[in-house]
Amino acid sequence: MVNILVSNQKDLFYELSVLDTNAKVVRHLAPEEVLKYYLPISEEWYFAKSSINTRFAFDEKDHFVKLIAKGTLASLYSAFLKDIRTTFFVEVGNKFIQLDRNINETKVLNTGNSGSMTKPYLFQMQELFDECFVGTTELEYSEKDLSTIISRFNKCRGGDYTKLSTVAKGHLNGLGIILSISPSSLSFHDKNTTLRGYQLPVLYPEGIYDLSEMVEERPSQTSLVVGMAGTFYMPRAKHLSFDLAASLTARKWEAKSQNILLKTFGLELPVLMRYSFNIQKTVQPYLIAGVVSVIPISSKDESGYVERTIYLDTYLATSQGIPESVDVVMPSTDPRNYNPLTFKPSFGFGVDFFKSYQKIGLFYRLDTFSRILDNTIYYANLNTHQIGVSFMKFKRKG
Repeated sequence: MVNILVSNQKDLFYELSVLDTNAKVVRHLAPEEVLKYYLPISEEWYFAKSSINTRFAFDEKDHFVKLIAKGTLASLYSAFLKDIRTTFFVEVGNKFIQLDRNINETKVLNTGNSGSMTKPYLFQMQELFDECFVGTTELEYSEKDLSTIISRFNKCRGGDYTKLSTVAKGHLNGLGIILSISPSSLSFHDKNTTLRGYQLPVLYPEGIYDLSEMVEERPSQTSLVVGMAGTFYMPRAKHLSFDLAASLTARKWEAKSQNILLKTFGLELPVLMRYSFNIQKTVQPYLIAGVVSVIPISSKDESGYVERTIYLDTYLATSQGIPESVDVVMPSTDPRNYNPLTFKPSFGFGVDFFKSYQKIGLFYRLDTFSRILDNTIYYANLNTHQIGVSFMKFKRKG
């Protein structure tokens, strides 16, 4: 079995490194040793070619070029040349021509437009395509515009045409499992609400509860998460993909000083957009962002009673001969205000290691604060992290 190793995108155009897993050795192959090769993850074909050009002549088959647009009569390729930006090539019959960027020369296109001395590639293509050349001086030295000319030529001569970067033979879908640990914590926030104390006589003035001890306590727990995951690549935007997952997760938070105990068991459904870097490499770091929905299957508020101090209005309390502070025993929560159904913005990063149509990945995700407990005097936010590994296999769809 042989796997292609890619260390740098530009290396793909000069030398092919392959790992022979049977012999356990890495071999480096030059263009004269390989006719063509294919990168399945990025869906790209590379061919060994020699260029016939008066300005940049190559030795025979000293370069790999990437197929951009395939036609039965003419095709378009691209490559990174040494010390030069991306360069395009046209193949017509047995001719393989490098298209020039800029030369100081003035000509007139056969369409009657004024020629541009900064766009010699248009005159090269005019000479190649003759009466089937359809172009204007507005067409740039770009994949999009040059592909347009190639398409028109093939249609003019009755040939077929496919632009590989936008009309791919399907796209890759990946399905697998995720395994992670997920720490979470609650943070309590005092609303500083002025209200009448719990079950105090009507003559008592309003006051504010002392929740300093509650605010300082941050109950936390860690869950093991096992679930199914899918990655769906977008054929027209190779760097972008959708990540979907589903997992059943049990969580419990206990604030002992406040006699608060919250439990939930539910379905977590992340829907994330991924931007991958180095899509032609076997190691691909990425960023993710999206929304995580938590749908509770069962939830319980098993909190009890707690003693709290309420500080009354000083002037009114003194005028009525009532103490300025009163200790009351009251429910620590109201079960009606416990809402584990959440929709949380999520951000993260990770790295995938590809091997043929399989990958293993490491990831970190932060699900930002969501309010799961809210009453008249305080609210509680939930903060969740997830650190894990994913295993996935891909298949082509379409």
